[in-house]
Amino acid sequence: MPPHSKWLWEEGAVFKSFKLVSEGEFREKELIAEFMAPAKYPGSSGSRNLKDNLSDLRAQLAANQKVGL
Repeated sequence: MPPHSKWLWEEGAVFKSFKLVSEGEFREKELIAEFMAPAKYPGSSGSRNLKDNLSDLRAQLAANQKVGL
């Protein structure tokens, strides 16, 4: 939580469920919109490390790819 936060909603994006890949395509545009959604609340901003978050998710997806045996 950022040091000035007083409420949990100030922490940032919360995902109950989000489909990262649809029909083999990484849903980057929609994901960015979700990461930046908290900015609509006063005193909050979007993701502070958007590029890092996207890179981490891409790496996790790559680590779960199956290779045909």
